[in-house]
Amino acid sequence: SSDVAISDLMPYIMALDKIGVPAVPAIIGRLNQAQSPEIRRRFVLRLDNIGPPAKAALPVLQKLKDSETDESLLKAVDEAITKIKLQ
Repeated sequence: SSDVAISDLMPYIMALDKIGVPAVPAIIGRLNQAQSPEIRRRFVLRLDNIGPPAKAALPVLQKLKDSETDESLLKAVDEAITKIKLQ
């Protein structure tokens, strides 16, 4: 499956920021579907913005951390995991 252009996704991504915690399942679903590291990174940043209430995403983030090679995505994943684990 091919990804949608980032410019086409931006309104959706910005809406996720407004939705916040209830958007976590949708973000997890998108992370599992997205092929592009840049698109994945943008969804990871949404989880980072949500912080500890996004803890349901930790298994997906850990899987990305173990399987991804893109440096900017891995950096975002590490930061999101750290922030989500803060209590």
